[in-house]
Amino acid sequence: MRIFTYIAAIIICTACVKETTFELDQLPSQAVANCIFSPKQEWQVAITKSLNTTDVLNYEVIDNATVSVQYPDGSSILLDKFVLPEKTGDIGYYTTEEGHLVGDETDSPYRLSVEIPNLPEVNAISSVPKPPNVLSNFQQIQFVKVSSTPYHIYNLQVQLSLLLAKTEEQHKRIGIRFYYLTDFSPFSPNNPVEPLIKLYTTPDFGDNVRYNSLLDAVIIDATALAENEGEFTALIDNNIVFHNDVLFDRQLILEVFSMSEAYFEYATTSDQQRKGLADPFVEPSPVFNNIEGGLGIFGSYNIVRDTFLLQ
Repeated sequence: MRIFTYIAAIIICTACVKETTFELDQLPSQAVANCIFSPKQEWQVAITKSLNTTDVLNYEVIDNATVSVQYPDGSSILLDKFVLPEKTGDIGYYTTEEGHLVGDETDSPYRLSVEIPNLPEVNAISSVPKPPNVLSNFQQIQFVKVSSTPYHIYNLQVQLSLLLAKTEEQHKRIGIRFYYLTDFSPFSPNNPVEPLIKLYTTPDFGDNVRYNSLLDAVIIDATALAENEGEFTALIDNNIVFHNDVLFDRQLILEVFSMSEAYFEYATTSDQQRKGLADPFVEPSPVFNNIEGGLGIFGSYNIVRDTFLLQ
């Protein structure tokens, strides 16, 4: 009798199953332009098209776009050289045959214009912030000897004093990070010292100091503190670990950089989205976009560097 009851239950449940088909709207493709620029650096603008939800995640290489940049003085350059690296999956970027560099003007707008055949023209405006005003930089590096391990460990303490001007908001979005140089690893963003999360500020900026995994940096948003003006101190306390097989010279690069509002918002929202993808219970968050008529980011930063030698 019990067997017949189970069979009846299965039949009833099966009969209650209903298949539903979802019709997803296909949105028109949009131009996507991404460019993060800094003074005296080569222009590099990555161009592609947006994808629909049903498309295969394979971004299209666009090598027939017309890309130009207008400088603050009104002059314009055409980014007439398309570069496609050999790395699989790369969409390439646009630059100039003549090697034009970003100017050193600050707080003055640059204008990006992009035309892709059969798509509307897109534009964006951004200006370079002034470099961080670093008043002093005191560092103390100690070698920590650990027996019976294949590692060299250094304790690094750096105290930075920076000046914030109340009238200059772009001075108030600051990033701080380290890179290392060894015989086997040339200077590149692929060699961060991470995680750089032990950073304390005086006055205390609270939640406005946070680690950003996209930039491998601690970013400080002092714009939220209206009363914040004058000098502030950032104290970094980190252990740096090298395997014994890594040869000297070991050079450590400290970078302090100011960020345009667009770059700061893009880095913050991109980091939030990346963290949300790892948690199925977190609602997805959109990434900041400042491309008029399309998608992407046109933002800038200004950087100062210092080098330490670990002996």
